[in-house]
Amino acid sequence: MPKITISTNTVDLVGRLSGHQHDFLLVHAGGESKKVWYSVQERLSRAGLGSAAFAQRGHGESSGSRAEDIQTFANDLVAMIAACD
Repeated sequence: MPKITISTNTVDLVGRLSGHQHDFLLVHAGGESKKVWYSVQERLSRAGLGSAAFAQRGHGESSGSRAEDIQTFANDLVAMIAACD
C-alpha cells in the first residue's frame, strides 16, 4: 500500500493509503503507530473500501513531539483529512 507524507509548518505526518478512495481516516491512540491499523486496512480493501492511516506527530515515522496541546493534534487531523479529500 502506498505511503503519503503531509508536510505542515512544523512536522511531517506519514501515512499509509489503501484503496482508490479514502472512506475512512484511521487514527491511533497515544503511544501507538499507524501499524495498529494495517490489518483493518487490508480487510477494508478486500471489501472494496479505502482508508488512510497516519502516524500522529511524535509517533512512528511522523516527526514532531508528543508533548503538544490538543489543538495542535486537531490541526494535524484537519491536514490529514484535506490530504485525503
